[in-house]
Amino acid sequence: MDYALIVFANTHSAISAQKILGEKLSVIIMPTLREISKSCGISVRVNPDDWQRASQLLLESGMSHDMYRIYSVTSMDGAHAVALLEGAPV
Repeated sequence: MDYALIVFANTHSAISAQKILGEKLSVIIMPTLREISKSCGISVRVNPDDWQRASQLLLESGMSHDMYRIYSVTSMDGAHAVALLEGAPV
C-alpha cells in the first residue's frame, strides 16, 4: 500500500475530517480517484500506517462511520489499485 485514502459522503464531512485529522496526523486533501466512484469528490490522504488511527480519531470526534470509507491505494503502471479497508461498500 502506498497510502490510505479516506472518502466521504459529502463535502462538509471531508472538510471536518481534514481539520480533525490535521491536528494529529500528516494529511493531504486531494480529489477522489476515478477508481472510487461513490463519494463527494474530495478525499483525505494519510500515511499507510495511520489509517486505523485516522478512523479512531474520526469516530472519537462523533463523525458517523456511515459518512466515510477508507481504501488502500497502490500505484501500478500509472493506474491505481484500490481495496476497501474499512466501511460499507457501495
